[in-house]
Amino acid sequence: MSVPGHPRIFVNYRRGDVSHAAARLCDQLIKHFEVFLDVDSIRGGMDFVAVMTHAVTTSNVLLAIIGSGWVSITDSKGRRRLEDPNDYVRLEIQTALDHHVPVIPVLIDDAAFPDPQDIPDRLRPMMRINGRRLRHESFRSDSDRLIADIKRLSEADTPVIGTTPTAAIRREQDARQVQPAYTQEEPQPGDPHYFENMAREAFGFGPRLNAVGLGWFPVW
Repeated sequence: MSVPGHPRIFVNYRRGDVSHAAARLCDQLIKHFEVFLDVDSIRGGMDFVAVMTHAVTTSNVLLAIIGSGWVSITDSKGRRRLEDPNDYVRLEIQTALDHHVPVIPVLIDDAAFPDPQDIPDRLRPMMRINGRRLRHESFRSDSDRLIADIKRLSEADTPVIGTTPTAAIRREQDARQVQPAYTQEEPQPGDPHYFENMAREAFGFGPRLNAVGLGWFPVW
């Protein structure tokens, strides 16, 4: 199971490209961190963008899992998915970069680092970030190094240029974000914090974690 109270990790990956590698990695991550893996955890009727934004911006680190088809994979119309402004992989990484959430690119096996010309402009800052590679034959040692990186990054007091606020800033942000506006009452639609609180509750930061059953959760 995941470890409540520890750094929160958002795992961004492309289905049909690296699903198995992402699941295998999460099997290691949940021993050390709180982990969010899959958009399937968002219930029907919830605003995907609002809930995803809350999950990403309250993370300590986003892992961008990149396989051999990350750039080239297409939708049913033959268009590259990364060219779709509503593509969830693109949106999640873009949100992390826009909100200065640390991003670690994770290349699977022999996947090449994307050419900046092949990705949307707003994702290009990720190309300047040093990543990690996970190989099948050395998966345990590779994942151990990645976990060590995450721990150092989530506690670092020196920002990574262009992407990462200091740990002190992150702790201050977290302190503001986890304070619930409601503790005993249902959020009311007329309240200005209604959508914020609904998103928070959907990911288990409200008083009804067990009732909602979403958000930061044990993957298995």
